[in-house]
Amino acid sequence: ASTERAKGAAQGSMQSAMGFRASTSVTGTRVVAFLSGAGGAGRSTLAESIAYELAVHMDVRSLLMSFDLPAAATMHLNMRYSPNAGEYFARPGDGFASAIQKKEALEVIVAPENSVEYARAAESSAAGKSEANSLHSLVMASWTRSYAAVLLDLPHGEGIWTLHPLMAANTAVIVARPTLADLAATMHLLVLLMERMRNEHRIPQEAIFMVLNQVHDRSRLTANQFFQELVQSYGWAP
Repeated sequence: ASTERAKGAAQGSMQSAMGFRASTSVTGTRVVAFLSGAGGAGRSTLAESIAYELAVHMDVRSLLMSFDLPAAATMHLNMRYSPNAGEYFARPGDGFASAIQKKEALEVIVAPENSVEYARAAESSAAGKSEANSLHSLVMASWTRSYAAVLLDLPHGEGIWTLHPLMAANTAVIVARPTLADLAATMHLLVLLMERMRNEHRIPQEAIFMVLNQVHDRSRLTANQFFQELVQSYGWAP
C-alpha cells in the first residue's frame, strides 16, 4: 500500500509538471526514449536537461539512463564512470540500487565505459529480452521503483543498446536538425517505431513527439517545411 501511495504521488507530480494533453493515453510512469537518426542532433543534452529540470526544479522523482559509449552524462553532468549498469547485469535485482549515481535530486544510471563490458551486455541481451540480466529487464526494473519519469538517452542506430530499452518505453521523443539528412533519418525512425517494431512493442502514435533542434535563420528547412515533408512522404508526422 505504501508503494502504491508513493507511486501515485510521484505520478501526480509528473502530470502536474508536464501538463500532458488529455488526448495522450499513457498513464502512470513515463518511460521516455530519446532518439536521433545521427549524432550531434542534441539528443543527450535534451534528455539530460529535461531529466534535471524534472528532478531538481519540479520535484518529480526521475531517473536518467545514459546508454551511449561513453555515456554522455559522465561528461555533461560530471558523473563518474562507476558505478554503472554493469552492477545490475552482475546482480540482477539488488544490483539496480548499486548502479545508481546522483546529481542532486536526479538519479542516473550510465552505461559501462569499458567497450568489452558494453559489448558483453549487448550479447547477453541478444539471448532474449526476458533474461534477468538483459537491457530490457534493466529498464523494466525501473517500473517497480516509484519513478514518475524514466528518461532513456539511447544511442543512434539500431543496436541492442537502443532497441531493447526502446521496447520498455511508452513515450518517444525524436530529436532532429533542420537538414535533409535528418529528415531522411527521422523518416527511418518513424518506420522503425510504427511499422518494424509494431509486432513486438507499439508506442501509441499520440505518445511520439519530435523536437527540431538547432534551428536558425540560415536553416535549410523551416520547422513547418520539415513537418510538411514528413507528412507528404510518410502520411503522418509527430
